Amino acid sequence: VYNGFWFAPEREALQVYFDHVASSVTGTARVKLYKGSATVVGRKAPKSLYDKELVTFERDSVYNQADAGAFIKLSALRLRVRSRVEAKENALEPQKAE
Repeated sequence: VYNGFWFAPEREALQVYFDHVASSVTGTARVKLYKGSATVVGRKAPKSLYDKELVTFERDSVYNQADAGAFIKLSALRLRVRSRVEAKENALEPQKAE
């Protein structure tokens, strides 16, 4: 946008994504504007995903902290696979003469 790409296809594709994601967003936010800063001072949403029972780091029955390790490993798997594919592609490409 800052480089004059407002009408670029990439921005338009992102807009479709943002419109889809925001289609279920509801609610209001109160914002305090003061000397160039913006601070959220209140929010209310009928479809809020926030649940104060889930935002604890204490021992509870909702979330098992031991699950985090497996989640991190599984999430990183796609990045490791991509790295291997790119390494193979780079090995197959002829080296450019300088």
